[in-house]
Amino acid sequence: QVTDGARLRNVFSTASAAGRGERVGGLVGELDGTIFNAFATGDVTGDGGYLGGLVGRFESGSIEAAFATGDVTGCSAAFSDCFRYGGLVGWLGAGATLQSVFATGDVTGFSRVGGLVGEASTATITDAYATGQAFATAAQFANAGGLIGRTAGSSLTLTRVYAAGSVRVAAGARDFAVGSLIGEANSGTITIVNGYWNQDRTGLAFACGQTSCSGATGLTTEQTLRAASFA
Repeated sequence: QVTDGARLRNVFSTASAAGRGERVGGLVGELDGTIFNAFATGDVTGDGGYLGGLVGRFESGSIEAAFATGDVTGCSAAFSDCFRYGGLVGWLGAGATLQSVFATGDVTGFSRVGGLVGEASTATITDAYATGQAFATAAQFANAGGLIGRTAGSSLTLTRVYAAGSVRVAAGARDFAVGSLIGEANSGTITIVNGYWNQDRTGLAFACGQTSCSGATGLTTEQTLRAASFA
């Protein structure tokens, strides 16, 4: 756990990370500060909430030029606070920014599951993509998104983002919310500029669950191979 304005620069981890309880990350469990030029390649597992391929819980600050490639696997029981699982960050706090980041690992957990971020507060994400599967296992009220599982702040701004992983909930799940970019837009204003998703891979024809959001375009796999599709 690293907090209170810490600065991590030119760092990496190739080890797997496993923890009991909350806040487990491929690089660091919890951070309030900045990360620049960093990556993590190990799988992340835990029996609590706030799991991320790079950072489990990122309260505030910025992450730039970073990526994670490991799978993230959380618990599957509501009583254990099994929420907030992301390919890069489990929880993205108020005022936090992500820039030039990506995640490729599959993400599995009870709910609030995202290919890049499990749950985001008021935040800004620029030049980011996720290609791993987002799978929420909850039988009811599950939410999963190709980029972000759930939003929880007054505003969220996404600029030049892309998602290409399948988005799933458990068979027979009820009252769920899924989206190619955002699973559940719970509150606030969402601004998307040049957002895209591969609709063949996400399996969905819409960007945001439970609400409509503009500024995002679904593409076929064939279209993603043409640069003009992202103009």
